[in-house]
Amino acid sequence: MNKYKIDRLAFTLHIRTHVDMDKDERLWVGFNLQAELKAKKCTYQKRNPLKTHYNDCYQYIVSGDGDDFTVDIWVYPTKKSNNFFRVEFNPNKAGKTGMRNLFILLKKILGATTLRAIHGKATITRIDICCDSDDIENEFYPKLLRGTHSKVEKDDVGNITSMISGSKNSRVRLTVYDKNADAEAKGYEGRDSTWTRLELRLRLRCRMADLNMMRIAKEFSKFEFFDHQFLEDEYFTKKFRNRVSKRGLDSVFGKLNQRKRDRYRNRLRRDYQQDPWYIEDIESHGKVISSFLKQFELSKAYVRLLGN
Repeated sequence: MNKYKIDRLAFTLHIRTHVDMDKDERLWVGFNLQAELKAKKCTYQKRNPLKTHYNDCYQYIVSGDGDDFTVDIWVYPTKKSNNFFRVEFNPNKAGKTGMRNLFILLKKILGATTLRAIHGKATITRIDICCDSDDIENEFYPKLLRGTHSKVEKDDVGNITSMISGSKNSRVRLTVYDKNADAEAKGYEGRDSTWTRLELRLRLRCRMADLNMMRIAKEFSKFEFFDHQFLEDEYFTKKFRNRVSKRGLDSVFGKLNQRKRDRYRNRLRRDYQQDPWYIEDIESHGKVISSFLKQFELSKAYVRLLGN
């Protein structure tokens, strides 16, 4: 059984501007953030606007169910097409306590009316979904349909620790890695069993109210997995197998001519394609995502209870 989690969420919100300064909502949001900064309730982060597409970033440390987590708030986009206000955080670390504290924070900055409008009007621009499995070995290669970028990372003795399909700037990117090795590298205890984590990062423009698991499942379906035994198959050239072992399938497939690409793809699908273990019982796991997003459907009574 694989458990899905939201590991990262970013959403944007349109904030109106007005010629009358008293009615300019953007001005008041900026004023509230500056007041929070002056009160040392947040820190100003120096980020490259060419990469982030926003001029100003304020970072908050918020208390969650367990450890604290960070919330980044971005304002004043470099492009007029981007929404004025952007929020990014890790829902998996927040928990119920963290979400309540996040809503309190957003109410201070945006006001009660705008806070209640988030679920219906906010645009999700990034969502990272991860799921763990303890019943498979990390011995397969992922392939993105029409993908051209991939990466393979290995430890000192040559064991694969992670495989990536998609580049940093890709709209969709998949990472499959050995979570036990990752835990050891970060200094905390792993599991006695195999622990493989799959992370899907999506960059999209979707209204929060419209996002559902079927949309996520559609993105998952763009990936195929192939048993690593194809690396011993002499049907593929030695040069191809060596390069795939070092760089992954996407990067190498992009260099093949069309005829060879079709032949190799057919061979892989016929003899080495693995079942999509990550899709198992995906509808029930989708309830995790749906129930989380429904937390943004805030009633007037709940918003009043958040305080001023």
